[in-house]
Amino acid sequence: MAYQAVPDTVTLHRSQMSAALRAESAALREAVHAEWTKLRTVPSTGWLLLTAIALTVGASALAAGVVKCPGSCGEDTTRLSLTGILPGQAAVAVLAVLVVSGEYSSGMIRITLTAVPRRATALAAKAIVVTGVVLTAGTVAVLGSVLAARFILPGNGFTKAHGFLALSLGDGPTLRAAAGSVLYLALIALLSLCLATALRDSGASSAVVVGLLYIVPVLTGLGTLDPAWEHRLQRYGPMTAGLAIQATKNLKTLPIGPWQGLGVLAAWSAAALVAAACCSTCATPDPGDKARSPPTAGHQPGSPTIQPQETPCSSARSPGSGGTPLKHLRGVPEHRVYRLELVPHPPRQPVVLCCH
Repeated sequence: MAYQAVPDTVTLHRSQMSAALRAESAALREAVHAEWTKLRTVPSTGWLLLTAIALTVGASALAAGVVKCPGSCGEDTTRLSLTGILPGQAAVAVLAVLVVSGEYSSGMIRITLTAVPRRATALAAKAIVVTGVVLTAGTVAVLGSVLAARFILPGNGFTKAHGFLALSLGDGPTLRAAAGSVLYLALIALLSLCLATALRDSGASSAVVVGLLYIVPVLTGLGTLDPAWEHRLQRYGPMTAGLAIQATKNLKTLPIGPWQGLGVLAAWSAAALVAAACCSTCATPDPGDKARSPPTAGHQPGSPTIQPQETPCSSARSPGSGGTPLKHLRGVPEHRVYRLELVPHPPRQPVVLCCH
């Protein structure tokens, strides 16, 4: 009796899934590299990060210098040393909004979505790069704030004689407050980035982010709301809940616990991420698809179109260069060549950008 070998279906599926995962991982790495290249080459990125650090450290040092003991000996010195997070988060939010809205306003989003056709991958790459940069800048800002308060507070009466030890990250509650503040800034950046992706407008995105962050403290500070509603707003507002991570004293009197409050902010960011992914996936046709389509009769002369070519980078040549290879750019897979073409009448010779 003859037996015929039957392929193992499970093994085939596993190998296919493994290959697909490797391809997705490679695409994400390339997209992250491209987003990092774009972010670090924009001058506003450095200025906004420096502004966030300066605002955080400066406001924290100012708050530590103003409060004195014995007049305010019941103060939570750790939370006081991190006061600068309040103004510093504004610069972080602006940076995250501009990462997305700047591309839509300038039209660069067409090139981004041509190089990375999957919107979910493009969004994930932006989120990874922005949160990574903000985590780094936030760490510097928080360390500077704690260090400044460590030197300033003893001169204002917060000494061992009044029951205060010098601020130290070796203290568990202080370390939790400092690390939580860094995570807070990263979550604010992620929330702002996702809202900007969903709204695609810098003005609307900035207004929504500012409203979400600052409207709850304003409403609860007026004292005109019902106490039950004030408690709910403080418990579930993204800023008021997230900043509970900074508290090291009187935790039982807080509307929400430190880690639970940071979890509320994480839930806001996760919801915004899902909304951004849905808006991106279910949006109108991809601007990159529109750019790749042939020019129509109403196409304006001189407007760019982007067309992908499955040509190895090594074989791409610059028009009129006598066969000289083009300068390679980074951030796009090696096997993709994108042709940026001006379309006057008659069409000019296309210019090929070879990217790897």
